[in-house]
Amino acid sequence: MTQDPKNFDGIASEVEAVESVVQIDPVGLSEQANSERVRRALEHSGQNFKTQFLKKFDDFSGANFDETIKKYQGPTTERKIEIEKRLNDLGELMEGAEFGWWLDGAINISLLQGDGSFIRDHKDVDMSISVENLPALEKQLATRGYTIIFSDRTRYTETQRCVEVVSAVEIAERALSELQIARINPNGMINNEHDKLNFIDLHIIVSNEDGTKTIPYSGTTFPAEYFAHGRIYTTTSGRLVNLSHPALVAYHKIETGRNYDLTDITLLKEHLTAADILMLDGVFKNEPERILQRYAPTIKKGFEDLKTTMSDEEIRTTLAKTGVVRDPDAARFVDEFPKFYREHSEMNAEEFFQKLLKSAKIVDKLHMRAQEKIEKLYRALGI
Repeated sequence: MTQDPKNFDGIASEVEAVESVVQIDPVGLSEQANSERVRRALEHSGQNFKTQFLKKFDDFSGANFDETIKKYQGPTTERKIEIEKRLNDLGELMEGAEFGWWLDGAINISLLQGDGSFIRDHKDVDMSISVENLPALEKQLATRGYTIIFSDRTRYTETQRCVEVVSAVEIAERALSELQIARINPNGMINNEHDKLNFIDLHIIVSNEDGTKTIPYSGTTFPAEYFAHGRIYTTTSGRLVNLSHPALVAYHKIETGRNYDLTDITLLKEHLTAADILMLDGVFKNEPERILQRYAPTIKKGFEDLKTTMSDEEIRTTLAKTGVVRDPDAARFVDEFPKFYREHSEMNAEEFFQKLLKSAKIVDKLHMRAQEKIEKLYRALGI
């Protein structure tokens, strides 16, 4: 900072401490550094920080679900007002946007009921946009005091989360997830308050050349019409909020697999057509092939990086970096592989991949998991 700390209401020592931590070792940023007095000092300095440390979120326990009667405990009147206000604020934030965006999450189920009630408490509001619309979103947010941040979990501390202000270009180039829309002060400091709309989880959808769209976290592809259906919720203040297609909400519920997700899907039943259900059935049936296609290049590349001069542990570590060891049987295969590799140095990447699939019974497991998801879907829908 260039200004004399004596101008900061007598907190020069605190500000200097914050400066040394922020500029040299942000991971050590203390709770004191997030105090309002030091925040004001930082704002007064006019210095922007691309990487910042914020207090971690409190645990959310609003989705109270009674396993006995298979019903939620509804939100309090106060919480209903807060949820509606957040929806209104989101509609205001996105007003005039000339690109597609959608509300994400179970809150869609509440709004689809059409009676002004909420099936349960909802912690926050999430939204999705297509990756090609990131520049337009960035511009929309900048004019209204918001920005996009990336949560870097590798740098979290016990009490704080590390976030980085990122541009549309950075998000696309680095294929970032764990994104949020956050309020930001004029000097670049993120506003860590929750009295207004803040920290909106942002999910990016990938558009494909054939017009389909892909959800990155699972690699699942859907027809474009499921992102352009036009369902809109009007808030009590007259703001418009674009809702997700019920079939997409159902898909995420099956993927999440929590104890109450089947109940959520049951509430979606009247909003799903026969065509929607057949589409979801096909998505899950095609899942094994899609997963194999998605991860095969990474696993084969891991094999190609092996050298006969490597130690057993180096071989295991190289293969482990592909992520394949998340499966217990595959982990055992990797653990035993060095000896086999030395005895079969002529093996190529495709042969390695096929041996891995067979030894760990990966194909059978993928088909079994896909069938379980289909059965959950039909069970929830009473089919």
